[in-house]
Amino acid sequence: MAGETSGGRDRVPGVTSADNDDRSDEDSVSEENVLTEARRAAMVNLAIGLIAEGGIGGLTFRSIAKEAGTSTAPFTTEFGTREVMLNQVLMEVWRRLGVQEGELETDDPLETLRLVLRRATPVDRPVSPEMEAWLNLYVEAVHNEPLKRALVEVEAEQYPTYTELIGKAQAAGQIPTSHDPDDLLAGLWALGDGLLLGYMLYPENFTSERTGRIWEQGFRALIDSSS
Repeated sequence: MAGETSGGRDRVPGVTSADNDDRSDEDSVSEENVLTEARRAAMVNLAIGLIAEGGIGGLTFRSIAKEAGTSTAPFTTEFGTREVMLNQVLMEVWRRLGVQEGELETDDPLETLRLVLRRATPVDRPVSPEMEAWLNLYVEAVHNEPLKRALVEVEAEQYPTYTELIGKAQAAGQIPTSHDPDDLLAGLWALGDGLLLGYMLYPENFTSERTGRIWEQGFRALIDSSS
């Protein structure tokens, strides 16, 4: 989520031209790497904010450069193409919405599974910029083959993490061992996807309260049902 500054959103960090004679070449390279990562993160953050506010259609190198108060050159140098930029945004949004570091170390794997899956569903309002961006990327991926492939890849990367949580919940007696973890996860994702599309198409009908209620009932039904 891009923060606000006196001139609008956060500016993209640059590299100063001044040299410090006391720094070693190794220190200079290290600092440059940090600045590069910070610059890329700021660019992606700007893109997330713009997508959340106006959808993917208005996201171009020109629009994001205008928001950053700079030329398009840093963005074309960093990403090359708009498609690459969208892929980077997708990966960052999914990183924020997916399983976070340390969440697998839990004494209550079922509750952790519930929380991380719910986080990727538009339950809480107002919807976060990450969720708004995810909704737009999800819809765009339907007819954008490269973006669809990227979406499948980022979900596949965390797939084992979710099935690990299911396995831990089964070992703890929280989920019947008769459940196939892959089938259960597919059902839970289908539940979330259905609510996501419902919110996109009929936001006035899928209020936070109703979406949360359907999610919790569906989650419990899938967990408790016999295979």
